[in-house]
Amino acid sequence: MAKVNRCTPRISNRKKYFSAGMSFFNVTGMRSNSRGSWLRIQTVLYLSLWLTVDAYDVLNRAEPFPLQNVRLLDGAFKRAMERDAEYLLELKPDRLLSWYRKEAGLEPKAPAYGGWEKQTIAGHSLGHYLSACSLMYASTGDERFSERVRYIVEELRECQRAHGDGYVGAMPGGKAALERMAAGEIEAKPFDLNGIWVPFYYVAQSVSRTPRCASILHKPNRPRSGMRAGRLD
Repeated sequence: MAKVNRCTPRISNRKKYFSAGMSFFNVTGMRSNSRGSWLRIQTVLYLSLWLTVDAYDVLNRAEPFPLQNVRLLDGAFKRAMERDAEYLLELKPDRLLSWYRKEAGLEPKAPAYGGWEKQTIAGHSLGHYLSACSLMYASTGDERFSERVRYIVEELRECQRAHGDGYVGAMPGGKAALERMAAGEIEAKPFDLNGIWVPFYYVAQSVSRTPRCASILHKPNRPRSGMRAGRLD
């Protein structure tokens, strides 16, 4: 997100070129059926555009600001966000963590979800869930989302400790497949690498999201003084 400060007009000395172009256009005259007249029109339009672009100098460029500084007022967007929040709270972190614990040799606390979570891409949904809960916490300040993120991170820490070598992952057989890749043994197929469905996509969507989520949670969750919330509907 970004804020944009007002633009301040700055009249350039290029204005004289615009005046010269207008004089050329008026003095020379034109005929609608002549090629020269059309070229004169193009010249004037070009000079006009040049002046317009140069007349405004953006003194303060767009600057990013944290999501924590914004609060939605009542409206369609807030209602949609509240529906999203309800859905996120319905999901069970222990089910999303099921394969992480299993691959670490720990007893799962709940059965895994179905669909892709029972394929070799299992566990990647947890990354999306981490991001969603972190951003929802930033948007609402609801501590329930902060608590879920912290719980998931602690569970991942336990799984990592159980592996004993820094690895943490949920792909069934993923650790062995990655070790084979590191040793130079690579079997590539469409959407398949050493028997694992898009392993590096999984890494990008799961474990690599943890630092970003942590940075969101550690920012003060309150609108900045003077910041106004707007109605969006």
